Amino acid sequence: MSKKFGETDVDFNAAYLNVGREFGDGRVSGGQAALSVSHQFKNNLGVTGEIAGQSEDDVQPKGVFALVAITYKVNKRLQFDTGTRFGLSSRAPRVGVFAGFTVGVGNPFK
Repeated sequence: MSKKFGETDVDFNAAYLNVGREFGDGRVSGGQAALSVSHQFKNNLGVTGEIAGQSEDDVQPKGVFALVAITYKVNKRLQFDTGTRFGLSSRAPRVGVFAGFTVGVGNPFK
C-alpha cells in the first residue's frame, strides 16, 4: 500500500514466505513486512527511512532492521542510492551498508 503526501511517499509492504530447505526435508512458513517513508527534494536528492523485518528466509538474516538511505535522481529513469541498515533485534546483524541504482523501463502494457 502506498500514499503520497506532496513530495513524501509512505509505503507498507507485507509478504507471506514459504521457504524450502536446501539441506533437509520440508518447508517452513514465515512473514516479512516493511514500512518506509521517502522524500524527494527539488535538487534531485532524496532521503528514505524504513523499518522492516522478517521471520524466515533461507538466505537473508532474520530480524528487525532500520534503514536510512540517500538517493540521487539523474533523470526520470535512473536513480542512485546508498545507505546503512542497522539491526534492531538480537538475531539481526548489527550494521550493513549498501549502494545501488534503479532503472525505469517504462510501462510494457501501454
